[in-house]
Amino acid sequence: PTGFLSSFSNYGNGLAFCAPGRDILTTDRAGSAGWAPGDYVLSLGTSFASPVTTGAAAVLRSANPEASAPQVVAALEPGPKCEG
Repeated sequence: PTGFLSSFSNYGNGLAFCAPGRDILTTDRAGSAGWAPGDYVLSLGTSFASPVTTGAAAVLRSANPEASAPQVVAALEPGPKCEG
């Protein structure tokens, strides 16, 4: 939520993408089988960055179906706040 890497984030020269990994609103299993009593929960972790990045790539491709894979990757490349 601050726009900066979390303490558990990966960073450095090998970083290909930067995506949210904290306070991600996600669906939850309903009832006592889930993490929280409701159908949604705020979660965190690097595992949540992958679906966010995939969704962003899908939106880019839907807006421009002719975009090549390298063009989509270039659009997703990290900005200055992903540098650690």
